[in-house]
Amino acid sequence: SRALLWHSQELAHLVADYRKPVVCQLSGLAAGSGAALGCLASFSGAHEESEVAFDFCAAGLAPTGGASHVLAALPWHLGEFLALTGLPVRGADLVYTGLVRHWLSPDALPFLELTAEKQLEVSETDARALLDEHSLPLPDGLGPGDSLPKEWIPLVARAFSRGDGKSAATGVPAILQELRALAREPESRQFAELCLGRMEAASPLAA
Repeated sequence: SRALLWHSQELAHLVADYRKPVVCQLSGLAAGSGAALGCLASFSGAHEESEVAFDFCAAGLAPTGGASHVLAALPWHLGEFLALTGLPVRGADLVYTGLVRHWLSPDALPFLELTAEKQLEVSETDARALLDEHSLPLPDGLGPGDSLPKEWIPLVARAFSRGDGKSAATGVPAILQELRALAREPESRQFAELCLGRMEAASPLAA
């Protein structure tokens, strides 16, 4: 309903603009507007079991609840890629892409809650420093077996930049055109066919 959409947008703005640290640890799958709220938090964290998917287009919807803001801020045209394909991003790839900010232990949340309680006793700067102490060294990511192999990044940039209005064809048709061209090249065929399959399976309203 209109009221639900309005309140969802208001909540996203509140989380993104809140002056005090907002702590969010993603555990398991977060999708749609719920994923956006986690990504908007000033202290967002992930671990091996964390997963984010923006699957609005699969249902013929536009990204809402702060998702369009999150996706627009991603590098390499990943926002357009994730929005149109709905492919999930998992584990350390969430930090490498900028969807979340910290790599945490799966058991960190109770300790983060204890640290957050001290925010009333210290300055905002000190509160953030205390939370940062829970961050762990980031493991390798964007590898061949990960959710977003680094070999895909130039392909994403090539195909999904076509919808930015700077080429002769624009929007989703231009992206589909470029993906079909990539599908004819052996080194990019698997990536292109995966994207085309997911985009063609989405609701027609997504176009």
